[in-house]
Amino acid sequence: MRLPTEAEWEFAVRGGAKVNKASFDARLFPMDGEVGEYAWYQGPASSKDKLRPIGKRKPNPLGLHDVYGNVEELILEPYHLNASGRAHGQVGGFMTKGGSIRSDATELRSGMRSEWPYYNVNAAEALRQDTFGVRFVMASHILVSSKATDDIRNSWAKLSETDGGALDDPLNTLNQMLDEENVGPRKAALDAVKAQVLQARQEIEDKQIATVESQISNGGLFTFLMEDARRDLQRDRARLSKMEKKLADERSKLKNMPEAQRLEYEKAIQKVEATLQPVYDREKLIAEKLELFSQSYVNLLHSTIKGSTPKMRIMAGDRVEQELRENGDQLFLKRVQSFRANITRYANNPQLTADDLINNAIPTKN
Repeated sequence: MRLPTEAEWEFAVRGGAKVNKASFDARLFPMDGEVGEYAWYQGPASSKDKLRPIGKRKPNPLGLHDVYGNVEELILEPYHLNASGRAHGQVGGFMTKGGSIRSDATELRSGMRSEWPYYNVNAAEALRQDTFGVRFVMASHILVSSKATDDIRNSWAKLSETDGGALDDPLNTLNQMLDEENVGPRKAALDAVKAQVLQARQEIEDKQIATVESQISNGGLFTFLMEDARRDLQRDRARLSKMEKKLADERSKLKNMPEAQRLEYEKAIQKVEATLQPVYDREKLIAEKLELFSQSYVNLLHSTIKGSTPKMRIMAGDRVEQELRENGDQLFLKRVQSFRANITRYANNPQLTADDLINNAIPTKN
């Protein structure tokens, strides 16, 4: 159970697959009546500034009550600005959706979102408000194994191979227009447009390279995390193996013992066996962490390759390595170099499995 993401929340509130595209994109979900029949909002004709029991108003097309008004609902991710459907990189406070009993009826809409600070400076405590509420979703893992990761990656690669009918490079069109233009003022105007296109393209490329720098640095971090987890796992497994062998040897001695002595000895062995359970629990936890770090590492490799050109990756990687050399961070530099080497392997051979990539990053035998 967890809080919904903003996308999950809006998908459910708008009506999901039960409504057509026009209704889904509308300001409000389809209603058979006035908004007051579906929501509690500010005013004497509605909430009267009092929270109301859930289910007293009509539901949306998916049967969800009180998605507009009453309490505003907490979202899993922090607040961020959107532009043309894309999230900005900067994030802020926590986010609520749907409005509350203190929202005007004209404010209510599926896309309504509010930002709040995490901390109430005046009260010196975490921000709390009586109009905050939650709506939980049931979630499960998407990537449950290395095989699932490989299957999803291969399916994505096939989709990426589809020709999307890309438009011609606008610079080619501009250059052709400039070659054909003889009138001075119009040629100057086209030159100005070309300069703007080149500048915009350079700004986009600079941002892409900065993103790749971050991805390469994160790749080095995941390499560290995987190394630590595998080392801890190997240590615990060696410890368990040694203790299990010792206990087996001790149990073998029970056969030749007098009964009275054997009972006492067996109790002592059972006490030692009980101390192994925390080690088994720790081993399981570390194995799960290693699997999670490994999946994240492979996903990062895939997104880095798909979202950049070889030239961008070289420029970004060289910048990251140069900064690490200047800071004298040789340990992290080695992990970054390992991640870059895996980028090259994977780009040249997309059929490499997740296990191949992980073993390249952190060999089983150190």
